[in-house]
Formats: sequence, C-alpha cells, structure tokens
Amino acid sequence: MFLGCRRRRSQPLAGIPIPSPLLKVPLTPVDTVPDTVLGGCMGARGSIDEWFFADLGRALHALARRPALTLISLLLAAAPFASLLFGGIGWGLGVIAVGVVTSGFDGTQRVWFLRAFRGEGMPPGDVERLTARFVPRFLLLGLTVFGAWLATTGGLMAVFRVAEAGRGIATAPFAATVVRYSLLATTAVADVAWTFVTPALAFSTTSVRQAYRIGWRMMQAGWPGTAWYVLAPGLALMGLTLFFGPTAPAARYAVAFQAWSFALTCKGAAVAYYDRHCPGLDTGGATVKSPGDAWIRVRNAFDPPSDDDGLRVLIDGDWPSGLDREEADLDAWFPELVPSADLTDWLARFPVDFPRFVAYYRAQLGEPRRAARLHELQAMAEEYVLTLLTAAADLERSPAAALAAVLRVEPAATVQAGPAEP
Repeated sequence: MFLGCRRRRSQPLAGIPIPSPLLKVPLTPVDTVPDTVLGGCMGARGSIDEWFFADLGRALHALARRPALTLISLLLAAAPFASLLFGGIGWGLGVIAVGVVTSGFDGTQRVWFLRAFRGEGMPPGDVERLTARFVPRFLLLGLTVFGAWLATTGGLMAVFRVAEAGRGIATAPFAATVVRYSLLATTAVADVAWTFVTPALAFSTTSVRQAYRIGWRMMQAGWPGTAWYVLAPGLALMGLTLFFGPTAPAARYAVAFQAWSFALTCKGAAVAYYDRHCPGLDTGGATVKSPGDAWIRVRNAFDPPSDDDGLRVLIDGDWPSGLDREEADLDAWFPELVPSADLTDWLARFPVDFPRFVAYYRAQLGEPRRAARLHELQAMAEEYVLTLLTAAADLERSPAAALAAVLRVEPAATVQAGPAEP
C-alpha cells in the first residue's frame, strides 16, 4: 500500500496484522528529525589525536589493497591538466566533463573506502551506478563553494580596485593575483568545512542542507577529537604546491602528487571516523532519491523503539521468540521478504561473502510474491523514514541489511536480477 498522505495513517498497512495497536509511531519525514540524531550519528569527545593516526593507517591500507581506487582518483585529478593539450573550447569542455564526473566520484570514493574497511569489493558496475547517482548532490555541494568563491573574488576585486585606483596597477596581473588567492582561500575553507559533510552526503542523506547540518554537528560534538581530521590541510596543501611550489614543472607536479595522496588518505580517515560514530552505515551509500529524502535504517527487533524510527517493519520469516507484540510497536510485518532457506544457510556458511549474498537475494526479490511486498516497501521509503527490524545477531550481514542495500540502490518498482542462487 502506498502511503500517499498522513490521513491514511490510521489504516493498517499491508502485511500480516499484529494483534495490538499498529500505528503508534508518528510518521517522521527526514526534515523533522532532530539535529542530535540526524543520520543516526553522534560525535564523541576525545583527546586531540584520538584515532586519527590509526584511521590514516586504515586508509593507507585500504588504498594499498584497492589500487583501482587510487588509479581512478588520480586519473580524474590529472584529467584537467591533460585537457590543456586540446586548448580553447576543447579544454573548457574537458574541464566541465571531468568536473561533473569527479563530483559524483567524490561520493563513490567514500563508499569505496567503507567497503575496503569491511573487506567488501567494488564491482565496476557499482562504480558507474553510484557515481551517476552521486553527481547531482555533490555537484550542488560544489556549487555552494563556487558561489562563495565568486562572491569572495568579486569583493576583493572591488576593494583593491578602489584602494589602488590611479596607481597604475596592471589589470591582468592584478586580476590573476586576486583570483589565485581567493581560490586558495576558498579551497582551504571548504577543506575544513567538508570534513564530515561529504561522508554525510554519501552515507546518511541525499540533501546538501542536511549533510551540512550533520557534518558540522559531528565536528562540534566530537571536538577536540575531530581537530586533526578537520585541520589536516589536504586540498589546501595541494593548492599551495601548485601555486607556490617548485618552478620546475616535474618537481612541482611531484610535490603536488604527494599533497594529493595525503588529501586522498585524509578522506579515508574521515570515513573511518564517520563509520565509527554512525552505527549501521550501509556500503550501498545513501542512494535513495525521493521527494522526502527518505532514510532507511536497520535495527535489532529487540531494541527499544526510537522516536526517529519512522515506519517500523519486521522482515523476519518467523516472529522473534520472546518479542512482545505491543512493545515491538510495529507498523507492518513482511515475512514474504525473507530469503529462501537454502540462501539463508549459504549466508551462515559464508558470511564474509556478503556482497554475493546481496546479489543472490536481489534475484529472489524479483519473484512475484516477494516483488509485491518489495514494491510496498519502496513506496514507504520514498516518503518516510523506514526502519527494517530483524532478530539476526549480525546486523551488518543480515537479510535485513541486504534488503536495505537493495532499497537504497534500486529505484522504486525496479529490481535488477542478480545471479542464480549458489
């Protein structure tokens, strides 16, 4: 059943009826979730260097084990310089195209790091699909800084032109100097401000405004433990190198590469911190595109209900033993979505191969009986916060987590077939 308006909240949802008041949890669009629980993330105070160097080590280890991540990132970073070979219109079009792709890949980078931390792979198809879905929100995030840069540059140009009027300053060198310094300053500010905003935009929300709120509150709540993550000058250092580095091109680009490598490693460290303080992140990223900026979560069925749960849906095949029906405070129970017994047994034998389980499960969700229930969940997730409940001991490698990954990646009413069952 599609939840088209709140007036229908008093009607039972599809699924097996629960012999208790069903509809107690208020509908919670993401925009009304309190700031303190946005994204399910909570900062933790700590010492100035808490975990930072350990997280840098994790990021370096991930880059060493996932060379494709480093290679693609490097190619995108170097592409604007390569487009200089074409000159004129070719250079401009090349920079624009690379900028658009790079904006989406910024989100894919974060997901790639998280998967590397958890020992999961990144198939080429996922890189393409995630990057395409991340482009709109990360492009919008970049435009917020571009607007600030234009305003800063225009303001500086006006101030200095008035102050130096009549002193014979050459217009072109003067303008180039203003643009250079304003770009460097804006990059440094963005480098600090986006430390946890970009992970939030990749994992917790599709809204740039919400991402700013989540990221800034995490930085404030964890201070001074977040200081090293925030103040590590990755992008600013790279800008300084390009503008004021060695005069020899080879030496300049060699130093710039080192600064770029450090910036990429700092991104991984920020993802590690975000993962540690935001329980339940999914390796599919926040890829739901919906009018309500829907948010899908996975929780243990025995955990006390929370005000920010939104719609609470149990997806286990059997009712969890010992779970009180009234205290569970469910909105619906969809046992039809449980994987087959053979697939569940396979996951128990090979829990480390969870990505393959997700692919097999996706194929089963295309069956008519399961597809009907999946469509109802997709309709709910398009407008409201959705909490999937399970009694599985390992939430991160449970059928509920796999279902959440499918819901986050697949558009409404569409399920891509996966491989046949093992």
